[in-house]
Amino acid sequence: YSNIAKFHKAQKPQPIKVETQPGVMCEQVTRPIQKVGLYIPGGSAPLPSTVLMLGVPAKIAGCRKVVLCSPPPIADEILY
Repeated sequence: YSNIAKFHKAQKPQPIKVETQPGVMCEQVTRPIQKVGLYIPGGSAPLPSTVLMLGVPAKIAGCRKVVLCSPPPIADEILY
Protein backbone atom coordinates (compact mmCIF):
# COMPACT_ATOMS: atom_id res chain seq x y z
CA TYR A 1 0.00 0.00 0.00
CA SER A 2 2.65 2.56 1.01
CA ASN A 3 4.67 2.21 -2.22
CA ILE A 4 1.56 2.61 -4.35
CA ALA A 5 0.45 5.64 -2.33
CA LYS A 6 3.90 7.25 -2.46
CA PHE A 7 4.08 6.90 -6.24
CA HIS A 8 0.60 8.34 -6.86
CA LYS A 9 1.01 11.19 -4.36
CA ALA A 10 4.08 12.26 -6.36
CA GLN A 11 1.93 12.38 -9.53
CA LYS A 12 -0.83 14.50 -8.04
CA PRO A 13 -0.93 17.76 -10.03
CA GLN A 14 -0.56 21.09 -8.26
CA PRO A 15 -2.70 24.12 -9.15
CA ILE A 16 -1.13 26.53 -11.64
CA LYS A 17 -1.75 30.26 -11.35
CA VAL A 18 -0.26 32.75 -13.84
CA GLU A 19 -0.74 36.50 -14.19
CA THR A 20 -0.76 36.87 -18.00
CA GLN A 21 -1.27 40.64 -17.89
CA PRO A 22 -1.47 43.06 -15.00
CA GLY A 23 -4.62 42.11 -13.09
CA VAL A 24 -5.44 39.12 -15.37
CA MET A 25 -5.03 35.75 -13.67
CA CYS A 26 -5.24 32.39 -15.45
CA GLU A 27 -5.59 29.23 -13.37
CA GLN A 28 -5.54 25.51 -13.93
CA VAL A 29 -7.12 23.50 -11.14
CA THR A 30 -7.45 19.72 -11.21
CA ARG A 31 -10.44 18.25 -9.38
CA PRO A 32 -11.22 14.59 -8.74
CA ILE A 33 -14.13 12.74 -10.26
CA GLN A 34 -16.75 12.46 -7.50
CA LYS A 35 -17.78 8.85 -8.19
CA VAL A 36 -15.64 6.16 -9.80
CA GLY A 37 -16.17 2.51 -10.66
CA LEU A 38 -13.35 0.00 -10.41
CA TYR A 39 -13.55 -3.22 -12.41
CA ILE A 40 -11.65 -6.05 -10.77
CA PRO A 41 -11.25 -8.96 -13.22
CA GLY A 42 -12.07 -12.48 -12.08
CA GLY A 43 -11.07 -15.42 -14.20
CA SER A 44 -8.88 -18.35 -13.28
CA ALA A 45 -6.38 -16.19 -11.37
CA PRO A 46 -8.04 -13.09 -9.87
CA LEU A 47 -5.56 -10.46 -8.72
CA PRO A 48 -6.49 -8.75 -5.43
CA SER A 49 -3.61 -6.33 -6.08
CA THR A 50 -5.79 -4.75 -8.77
CA VAL A 51 -8.00 -3.39 -5.99
CA LEU A 52 -5.00 -1.56 -4.53
CA MET A 53 -3.63 -0.40 -7.89
CA LEU A 54 -6.98 1.22 -8.75
CA GLY A 55 -8.37 2.10 -5.33
CA VAL A 56 -5.34 3.84 -3.82
CA PRO A 57 -5.02 6.40 -6.65
CA ALA A 58 -8.77 7.09 -6.44
CA LYS A 59 -8.45 7.76 -2.71
CA ILE A 60 -5.41 10.01 -3.16
CA ALA A 61 -7.18 11.95 -5.92
CA GLY A 62 -10.04 12.63 -3.52
CA CYS A 63 -12.82 10.59 -5.12
CA ARG A 64 -15.74 10.57 -2.68
CA LYS A 65 -17.45 7.36 -3.77
CA VAL A 66 -15.68 4.28 -5.08
CA VAL A 67 -17.70 1.32 -6.39
CA LEU A 68 -16.01 -2.03 -6.92
CA CYS A 69 -17.33 -4.48 -9.54
CA SER A 70 -16.23 -8.01 -10.37
CA PRO A 71 -17.62 -10.72 -12.64
CA PRO A 72 -19.71 -13.58 -11.27
CA PRO A 73 -18.07 -16.97 -10.76
CA ILE A 74 -17.53 -18.99 -13.92
CA ALA A 75 -20.42 -21.41 -14.47
CA ASP A 76 -20.19 -24.23 -17.03
CA GLU A 77 -23.87 -23.78 -17.94
CA ILE A 78 -23.15 -20.24 -19.12
CA LEU A 79 -19.92 -21.04 -20.96
CA TYR A 80 -21.30 -23.91 -23.03
